[in-house]
Amino acid sequence: MFPYFRKAALILTGVIALAACRKDDAPSIDGPLPTADFTVTLNTSQYPVVATFTNKSTDAFIYQWDFGDGSALASGQNVTHTYKTPGSYRAHLTAAGRTGLGQSQQVAVLIPSICGNAAFAVLTACAGT
Repeated sequence: MFPYFRKAALILTGVIALAACRKDDAPSIDGPLPTADFTVTLNTSQYPVVATFTNKSTDAFIYQWDFGDGSALASGQNVTHTYKTPGSYRAHLTAAGRTGLGQSQQVAVLIPSICGNAAFAVLTACAGT
């Protein structure tokens, strides 16, 4: 038969198929915006201090944690982190929902000095003990 006829028919079919798919036909992802929220609990009975981060976010399923101390980012709904030095840190949680949009929340985390804990001050070379 005519080999050029097949190529022309195939190209014409492809053009018609592409024209039938419009931008308005793209599926939309609807859903509520997530709300990022969390609490932090410190275990100061041991050093270095272990912090437990409890997620209270709503309408989210992807979580990214930044502990504010230069360590690697973490993921997961609830996480723990070890702070190795005393100081004031700003921990951030970014929570994203199925729409791909996210929200962040930050909380101040204060890690006390080992000398501020009477049980440890006796065991270390803290001034005045």
